[in-house]
Amino acid sequence: MNVRLLSLLLVMGFALYAAGGVVHSSIVAMGGALLLIAALGEVTVYGVEGLSARLRLSGYSSSVLVNSMAVTPELFAALALGLKGASEGNAWLTELALLSVLVSASFNLVVLGIVALRAGGVGLENDVLRIELPLMRVAVAATALLAGYAVIEASMSRGEVPTPYSLLIAQLLFWVYYLAHAVKSGLGRGEAGHVPRYWALMLVGGVLGMVWAAEGMASAVEEMLHELHIEHLGEAALAVGIASSSPEAALALIAAKKGKAREAAGGLLAATSTALLMVYPLAYIVLAGYVALDAFMVYMLAMIATLLWVAKRSLAHENMIDTSEALYITLLSAAAMATLAILR
Repeated sequence: MNVRLLSLLLVMGFALYAAGGVVHSSIVAMGGALLLIAALGEVTVYGVEGLSARLRLSGYSSSVLVNSMAVTPELFAALALGLKGASEGNAWLTELALLSVLVSASFNLVVLGIVALRAGGVGLENDVLRIELPLMRVAVAATALLAGYAVIEASMSRGEVPTPYSLLIAQLLFWVYYLAHAVKSGLGRGEAGHVPRYWALMLVGGVLGMVWAAEGMASAVEEMLHELHIEHLGEAALAVGIASSSPEAALALIAAKKGKAREAAGGLLAATSTALLMVYPLAYIVLAGYVALDAFMVYMLAMIATLLWVAKRSLAHENMIDTSEALYITLLSAAAMATLAILR
């Protein structure tokens, strides 16, 4: 963990968030909240790494745990935005929270394609493949089932699609099982090494800090949409989804530029799979009484499942996402987001 950079991000985040309130600029406040969420997410990951060292987890198990915790900022941001909408009786804001999660996942695939194009194709290490392929397979299958369920229900009932609790809970249970299995299988198998100081404080403080920053971001988002007169849900989802995933995207592009395209690709795939298996189902269950699946959510789910399947197939058979597949993933992901912004 780069302490100087992290401290700078925290100071800048607090300064921008406070300045946004002083000058009454929701855009400045939102920028500060995003910086805070990104920085506090890194603090949380540092705490998870300390926990891994304390438990002497193997490298494989530690990677699974870290990748799973890396998307917690996105989860807290979606829940804060959705619950704010629910408390105000604002269904538009609640649906925005769920759509923004899908836009973030799609934007991750855009960045994945760019990373692969810059590198002339990208593959993953064998240890990383052991982590990613099972998650990607289940993420593709579960997302396709969710989209198929919505289509069948809509065609039969010709009305609002009931919340598919069984599918959502199954997704969460698989994610919990996979995480528990990975941790259990690697427990005590790692090398004895230095345990970072204050890791428990970092873990708890990072999580609590993200909850606070996410609530601040939700308020800033609502005010920003009013200030910019954004009334179309698709445009709002595009703005919020890209903004919330931009810190992770920037880090991935910086890593790729430094010659770490494999690491960047692995992180983006892990974030996308975990968003589909943990963030979206959990947010949907919490907000189920205030929002329902609609045609645009189904469209985004189907598109993300298809493109994730393309990436999974390439990695499973050739361990390589080549430039033609990267271009395909980038263009179709961008087209899906543009369609959402135009039509919704």
